[in-house]
Amino acid sequence: LPLRLDIDHIAIGALRVGPPGKLQDVGSLNGALRYARGQWSAQLDAVTPWARAHLHATVSAAAPFALHATLAATHLGLPGKATARDAALLRASGTLRDLALDGTLRMAAASVQLQARLTPFDRTPLARAKLTSTALDPAAFDPALPRAALAVQLDLGPSSAQRLQGQITLRNRLPGPIDQQRLPLRSVQARLTGDAEHASADDLRIDLGAGGQLRGSLTWNAPMLQARLQAS
Repeated sequence: LPLRLDIDHIAIGALRVGPPGKLQDVGSLNGALRYARGQWSAQLDAVTPWARAHLHATVSAAAPFALHATLAATHLGLPGKATARDAALLRASGTLRDLALDGTLRMAAASVQLQARLTPFDRTPLARAKLTSTALDPAAFDPALPRAALAVQLDLGPSSAQRLQGQITLRNRLPGPIDQQRLPLRSVQARLTGDAEHASADDLRIDLGAGGQLRGSLTWNAPMLQARLQAS
C-alpha cells in the first residue's frame, strides 16, 4: 500500500443523519489508525442505539496483503431492551483477494452461525457460504416487523469458477396471521444457482399454512426479478 499515515485519535461525539428537521441520533465513534513494522493497524469503537461495537483490524503493507480483523458487538437489538448477552462476533482472516469469515450471533433465544469465503476481485465475490439460524425473530430488530421464530439453513458452494449453487431451507416455528403481528409463513425451500449478475431459485416451495402453498421459481437478471408461481 503506498500510504503511510498515523491517526492517533479520531472522535465523533454525536453523529446524526437524516433530512433537515428530521435528524436521528446514530451514536458516537472513536478510533485510531497506525502504521508500524510493515502493517496497518486500525481500532474503532462505536456506540449506537442498536449496538456497542469494537473493531480491530490489521493489513499488511505488502502483497498479498494479509488481513486479520475482529468485530465484536454487544447490546444488539432494540434500544432499552438489549443486554450484554445479545452479542455478535465476526472474524476475518486471509488476504485482500481471498478472505475467510466466521461469525456468531446470539439474541435472546436466537442464534446464528456464519462461515463464508470471499474473493472480492473475482466476478463472483462470494465463493462459499453457510448460514444456520435458530429462533430468529424479526421483531427483535424492529417492533414494526411481525414476530417469528425462524430456523434457516443456507448452504452455497461453487458449481464452476464463476457460479454458485446450493440450498436454502427456512422454517417458522411461530406462524400466525399478520393482523396478530405474526408472520403467516411456515416454511420455504429452494434450490439456488447464480453469479454476480444472474440468480435463480428453482424447486421453490412456500408453505403459507392456512393461506395455501406456492410452488415455482424465481429468476433474477439484474436488475429484473421474475416470478413463476402456482398456488394450491
